[in-house]
Amino acid sequence: MPLIPYISDTSENIHLFFKTFKELHADYVMPATITLFGVDKTDSKTLVLNAIEKYYPELQEMYEKLFKNSSELPYYYRKAFYEKMKELSRAYGIKDRIVYY
Repeated sequence: MPLIPYISDTSENIHLFFKTFKELHADYVMPATITLFGVDKTDSKTLVLNAIEKYYPELQEMYEKLFKNSSELPYYYRKAFYEKMKELSRAYGIKDRIVYY
């Protein structure tokens, strides 16, 4: 956590994560979307957007739109992401929260 939009949150990667967690007998998994803050040169938003520009220039415009008005991803993205995580948690038999016994 967090998963990076359109890079590490692909369906292939997410299934691989859950498969690996299952094989390692993980008790739970709590994936999260990324939150980016700040405009100074050492702030997370600036650093991530610079890395996107350098390593994934094809995603730069999309990232600028996603984080233009907020430090969080848009609601539609977060909603779909968390629904998918619940679905995969059930499919792989891994809890999606910490459970105290």
